[in-house]
Amino acid sequence: MNKKIPKILSFLTIALLLSAIAFSTSSKADPNPSPSKPCDEDISDNLDEAYIQVNFEALNKIPFRKSGKELFIPSPDLRWGNLTKDDKPHSKKDYNCVVTLSSPQCPNWVWSEKMTDKNTTSSGKMKIVMPPVGYDVTLQVVYKEIYDDPLTAGKDFNKAIDNVNSTSVVYTWEMTYLGGWGPDIPQPVFLYPTGHEKNCDDFGCVTTGKKAEIQDFGGVNAYLEENGLFGH
Repeated sequence: MNKKIPKILSFLTIALLLSAIAFSTSSKADPNPSPSKPCDEDISDNLDEAYIQVNFEALNKIPFRKSGKELFIPSPDLRWGNLTKDDKPHSKKDYNCVVTLSSPQCPNWVWSEKMTDKNTTSSGKMKIVMPPVGYDVTLQVVYKEIYDDPLTAGKDFNKAIDNVNSTSVVYTWEMTYLGGWGPDIPQPVFLYPTGHEKNCDDFGCVTTGKKAEIQDFGGVNAYLEENGLFGH
């Protein structure tokens, strides 16, 4: 019995020594370590280069066109190899294509850029960014044709919406890619017409026989309230 006591004491001594070392080490560490980097910062700091190839679905007819104009393609348009100028403000006489990236793993991160001659070739190959490995990517492409002109012969090619005769056909693509893709091969995009929209601005909408339909707001206060400006 007496011979076992030193062995037990030795074991306790070693255990106490190890506990003391562990406590000493932990006491020197920062009790409030800085949180890990937010995912949006992690993505933005580690963006890679990537490309998409924008294509249009081959259709027997383009929806929302007037009879006899079902296969008409306006100009300027990417299908003719036309590119919008990066150094000029957007005009309704140009098409508009916006590419947006997001990630299901990081709702706070969004990247969006307009297609221009700065980032796209005439064949539709566009340079974009790509989150680092570990993030899935949702790609959305929204392409809006130029508005047709009901007051000019040969340029009235879309169906009207209500009483608005100047409209634009809208094409979209949206898909989530697991892990994204690399820079070697452009990701193909196939745009399909999903709707069309009115040619409207703050002053009204373009209709047949007149350039703008001005709404009667019944006074300045009614106009401000309708446009969310009342009280500003």
